[in-house]
Amino acid sequence: QIVVATNNPALVIRKDDVFPNLVADFKRAFNPNPPPVLPEVEVIEDAKAARQYISLLHKRHKGVIAADIETRGGLRKTATLISLQFSTDGKRAVVLGERGGLWNDDSFIRNELQALFASEDHSFLWHNGSFDTKVLRNTYDLPARIDQDSILLSYAVDERPGTHSLEYLMMNEMDWPHYEDDEINNIKKTGIVTDYDKFYRYAGLDVAGTFQLYHHLKERAEKENVY
Repeated sequence: QIVVATNNPALVIRKDDVFPNLVADFKRAFNPNPPPVLPEVEVIEDAKAARQYISLLHKRHKGVIAADIETRGGLRKTATLISLQFSTDGKRAVVLGERGGLWNDDSFIRNELQALFASEDHSFLWHNGSFDTKVLRNTYDLPARIDQDSILLSYAVDERPGTHSLEYLMMNEMDWPHYEDDEINNIKKTGIVTDYDKFYRYAGLDVAGTFQLYHHLKERAEKENVY
C-alpha cells in the first residue's frame, strides 16, 4: 500500500501554485519508487591507502564518477576540505577524510588527485558542483570540472522552486530516509566536526545519492524528452 501526504485538492482553487505539487504527489502515488538502496561507506584517512585508492580509481575505472566535498570556511571559494568523496556505482562511497592530515599532503594533491581530475577517461558528476569545483581549483589548484550535474537534470524534469536540494530529492525520488539532521547542519555551518563517523557517513550518502539520483532522473528525462 502506497501512502503519499499531499494537500487537499480544494486548496488549488485558492492557490494556483499548489497545483504542480498536487500533480507530482499523484504521480508518485501511482508510480511508486523502488525500494531504497543505501550505500556502503568506506572512510580512508591514511595517506598511503588514499594514494592506492585514487590510483586504482584513475587507472581501472572508466566512465562516470560522482564527486562531492565537505568544507570548512563557509561558502568561500578558498574554503578548505574536511572530506572529498567519490562513488562509481551508487552502491558504495569512499570518503577521504582529514584526520590523518591528508589535505596537508602536497604530494598526494599534486600527483594522485591532479592526475585523476585531469583525466579525460572519466566524466565527473556533481550535485550543484559549481562551489565544489571552485574550492578544488582555488584552494588546491586541481583541474576539477563539471561534466554532469544532477541538480540541472532535476530542473529539467521539475521546474518547481524549493525542490532541488539533494536530500529532498533523495527522499522524494528514491524514498531515502532523512539523513541531514541538525548536528550535520551545524557542522557544515561552523566547520567544527563533533562526530567524524556520523559526518563521514553523511558525506558518503550524499555522493552515492548523487550517482543514484542522476541515473534515475536521466531515465525520467529521456522518457519525457527533456534530456
